[in-house]
Amino acid sequence: MSNNEILEYRDQINAYLRASHRALEAARFNLAQGFYGTATNRAYYAIFYAASGLLWSQGISRSKHTGVLVRSVIISSNPASSNGNIASSMARPWSPG
Repeated sequence: MSNNEILEYRDQINAYLRASHRALEAARFNLAQGFYGTATNRAYYAIFYAASGLLWSQGISRSKHTGVLVRSVIISSNPASSNGNIASSMARPWSPG
C-alpha cells in the first residue's frame, strides 16, 4: 500500500468518526430540547458512522445500513478469531454460542 493510499484510508476512517461525533452532538442537543424522535435518529446515525469507521479500519466497506450494523454486531460479539484477527473472524458465520 502506498503512502497516499494509507493517508486516504486514514482520512476515510477519520471522516466516519467526525460524522459520528457530529451526529452524537446533534442527538444530545435535540434530546435536551425535547425532540426525542430527532435525537433518536441522530443517535442511530452516530452509531452507524462509528460502525462504518470500525469496518473500514478492518478493510470492510458496506454501503447499506443492515450490512454495517450486522457486521458490527458480529465484531462486538465475536471480537477475534483463534489467530486474533478481527477481519478473519468476520468472514466466518457467527452464532450466538
